[in-house]
Amino acid sequence: MSLSDTLAGKRVIICCGSGGVGKTTVSASIALEHALAGKRTVVCTIDPAKRLANSLGLDRLDNEPRPVPASAFAEAGLDAKGGELHALMLDTKRTFDALVERYAPSAEIRDTVLANRMYQNISSALAGTPEYMAMEKLYELTQSGDYDVLVLDTPPTSFALDFLEAPTRINHFVASDVLDKFLRPYFRLGHFGYKMVQKGMGRTFQVLEKLTGLEVLREIADFFDAFDALFDGFRERADRVAELIRSPDSVFMLVTGPRPDTLAEGVFFYEKLVELAMPFGGFVVNMVHEPFDRGKRFAKTIDKLRGNVKSTKSDGAVGVQLLRALAQTYRDHEALAEREALYLEDLRGRVGQKNLPIYRVPFLDDDVHDLSGLKQVADQLFRGD
Repeated sequence: MSLSDTLAGKRVIICCGSGGVGKTTVSASIALEHALAGKRTVVCTIDPAKRLANSLGLDRLDNEPRPVPASAFAEAGLDAKGGELHALMLDTKRTFDALVERYAPSAEIRDTVLANRMYQNISSALAGTPEYMAMEKLYELTQSGDYDVLVLDTPPTSFALDFLEAPTRINHFVASDVLDKFLRPYFRLGHFGYKMVQKGMGRTFQVLEKLTGLEVLREIADFFDAFDALFDGFRERADRVAELIRSPDSVFMLVTGPRPDTLAEGVFFYEKLVELAMPFGGFVVNMVHEPFDRGKRFAKTIDKLRGNVKSTKSDGAVGVQLLRALAQTYRDHEALAEREALYLEDLRGRVGQKNLPIYRVPFLDDDVHDLSGLKQVADQLFRGD
């Protein structure tokens, strides 16, 4: 099955995998392919590096989608055919703030939550928050109706569980037994409730407050007292996000490299996707070394160079050395290509699928740094062998 068939009809394409395998490049190339097909497309990245912005002809990216200028398409000789390509870089704090603003029942509660130091720490440091906010941003963009296709470039595999389980993690936080059975009843009593907790927990919290120099419990009490009105909205939103990423409109593409270590991480992530019932589209193996036309093209090149060396009287020894070095480079490359082919065949066996979709992008001669390079990657993905 071609990648075009795999992605046909998908509105949400989530590219995941380990770091350093070109995941951002693959995400942008998939988004570009859809834009060139006449679709309104947006790609969202969590990577703070400027690679994506530079490749798309943008000076910077922020939390709101920025359109790729028509001049960038023209410079690359590309015709969008009425399609659009937008890009953004996730800002976790701003996305969380927008959620608070959306669900706060009043301006007073909104301002209280946003100014609370506990909220400020949670909104930027709670485990899983960046991953959940990536999901939230994706949901926000799908609900806007402004785009036909959304491509998400996720964090590396090391954050796999946080990312895949982010909606559930947030739900557990806002609906935990600790909050429901212990903290909330006291915090709903305001300052009196705070005093009850302080008295009940005794000297422990008094010492903690002296050590930190902060009214720790007061901060917690104020946070939950104000944030309580937002819990139902957050829970409902998390459920919708979880439903979105498991829906037939979504698909996960696993981006990996051809080396054993990156492939092992890919298998790990694949097993998590299956365990969590996420829709899986296939592996994208980037930077694969391909054989040189079974040696025919290279053999012709060697014969031509050998003839040039024989016809040259001066520096003949140097020419022979260059030929030997070139021949050795060729043999090393062919051996590497053969090993990578075996690794990819082994990948099918490790996941137990003989017909496992594997889409390859060969190791390119030049670094991908503009739309032309992204188009080259897209051509390999969607029209390569």
